[in-house]
Amino acid sequence: MGAAMDRVDIRCWYVVNVRPSKEALAAFAIKHYGFTTYDPKIVKVTTKGKVIARPMFPGYLFVNFSVLVDRWQRITKCMGVKRILVSDPEHPRLIPASFVARLMSLDPKPLPSGMAVTVTAGEYEGLQAIVDWSDNDRVGLLLSIFDANATAILPRLAVRETIFDG
Repeated sequence: MGAAMDRVDIRCWYVVNVRPSKEALAAFAIKHYGFTTYDPKIVKVTTKGKVIARPMFPGYLFVNFSVLVDRWQRITKCMGVKRILVSDPEHPRLIPASFVARLMSLDPKPLPSGMAVTVTAGEYEGLQAIVDWSDNDRVGLLLSIFDANATAILPRLAVRETIFDG
């Protein structure tokens, strides 16, 4: 077997511990080196009805890389990063791909324009709306309130597809 066979590029998910409230900064710095990061969010609604997306695992990010091919040790030099969780100094602790895939499957996807949705959180909770535009994080809605048309931009996590029984 040659050296090429010894350096198989197998990308796996690992956990990086970041400084308090520095998930976005660390993810940006890590991505600068070409690594893929994932920071799952959960939605919370404040007592005033404001929708806030917070990290599901505060202080941690998932990072995808190959231990054999990538220079993963440079991640520890990124702004906001404290350390990589390791099994021993030479091997970062592997996270099952199925676990990360399951978390990603729960993430919101962009919604098509014209889709009927129901607002599930915030000041418009319970209202029906039509999607004007959408990305992974936000959605622009067309609302009809008291016979007047209005627009709103909400976190993507604050709406769900309306299911009509019929």
